[in-house]
Amino acid sequence: MTRRQVTRLAPNFAELLDRLPGLRLAVEPGQMGRRHRTMIRGPQTLPVTW
Repeated sequence: MTRRQVTRLAPNFAELLDRLPGLRLAVEPGQMGRRHRTMIRGPQTLPVTW
């Protein structure tokens, strides 16, 4: 997964990716659960590895 794909999923993580360049998703993007019932949308969890 590229940085562009990750920041599209969770834009607030761009700075985190800059500080930890080896950080990457531990699962495929389609396997991540999404929040749909709240005003704040985004992933339910963000499993990462480095």
